[in-house]
Amino acid sequence: KEDNVIIKNLTVVSSSTGGDEAGIAVYDSEDVQILDVKFIDNINGLYLEDAQDLTIRDAIFDVKDYGIYTTGSSGLHVIDSEFRNGSSSNACIYQSSSDEKGGAQIIANTFDNCYTGWKSGSSNNIFGDNTLRDNDYGIMLTGTESYNNMIRDNTFDDSYYGIYIYN
Repeated sequence: KEDNVIIKNLTVVSSSTGGDEAGIAVYDSEDVQILDVKFIDNINGLYLEDAQDLTIRDAIFDVKDYGIYTTGSSGLHVIDSEFRNGSSSNACIYQSSSDEKGGAQIIANTFDNCYTGWKSGSSNNIFGDNTLRDNDYGIMLTGTESYNNMIRDNTFDDSYYGIYIYN
């Protein structure tokens, strides 16, 4: 557990080893910043478990399974980042189900050719000013714990479903 960490100006290539299969894994930490990092050929680019108030800015994710996978985490900020070429039936950004965790702000990102751009089972998130192109699902909100989410000012282009909501 480490708090107040900054990771920047880095390329992470094929670093998917261990149980989380992540290029970078953050466990039980607060106030971590990941700035200008490029993720290439990782099973999970970034894996977050019980992480609070994490900021990702100006990152590039060449998605294999998940670009960002979160469980038990809240206060995620993903800003000005690019997600592309998701080759599986997973999500570029995935938030696990939780009515207590969430509070993500996913702002001004690009999602190109992902199976699902953003899949969330959590509440109180903001998804705005994003561009989603050539995805099967732009946004997928799932389950009874996914409520009070704001989706605003996004552009959807050539996705099978722009927004898909189910229980």
